[in-house]
Amino acid sequence: MNIYLAQLPTAIATIFAAVLVAVVSYVTITLNKEQKTSDFRQAWIDELREELAIFCSAARAFARSEDARVTPGAVPPFSEEKREEFRYTAAVSVYKVQLRLNAKEGEHIALLDLMKLALKKQNEMIETGAYSSSEVLAAIDAVADYAGPVLKAEWNRVKQGEPSFVKARDFAKTAIAISLSSLAVVIVMTILIAAYSALPRQAPSSTAAPAPKPATAASSGAS
Repeated sequence: MNIYLAQLPTAIATIFAAVLVAVVSYVTITLNKEQKTSDFRQAWIDELREELAIFCSAARAFARSEDARVTPGAVPPFSEEKREEFRYTAAVSVYKVQLRLNAKEGEHIALLDLMKLALKKQNEMIETGAYSSSEVLAAIDAVADYAGPVLKAEWNRVKQGEPSFVKARDFAKTAIAISLSSLAVVIVMTILIAAYSALPRQAPSSTAAPAPKPATAASSGAS
């Protein structure tokens, strides 16, 4: 029985070490994947921010140029070729942003709708000939105002980590807590077993049969 008790801490320590190695490996793999995902997401945020800035600046430049073109006596700030270039750039930016956004997220859908609305207002005013840049510029400003919180939310997601990383982190915390608890149990058991083994043992007492008495002379004579 004592042999089994002496081997029990070693067995538990072996299991603890195996669990700890598995946890460390899992967390390491998840961290490496998380780092790559975070890098990709950060690059995606930067590209989205740049494309939104291109859209807003090109759409505003076109609105100013178109407003000056239809206003009597006003001098257009840009040439006709440059004005069309602004319009083309804004239209292309909408599609680039659309391909970067997630069609399943409400904020992304709303942002894209605001961009399309700005272009729609712009095209409608060009077609009707009653162009007023105030409505178009207000629509463009709405895009810029709404884009800020969207980009911030994506940045917060980078700081907090991907869902898989959060799950791995929580799992690692639980596993490490269990492992440390197991290690504490092993240490306590080892101390108790060592103390039990060090207790003095009482030698077993043997009851010997009394030796036969020698026969006396009287008894010999009587026989």
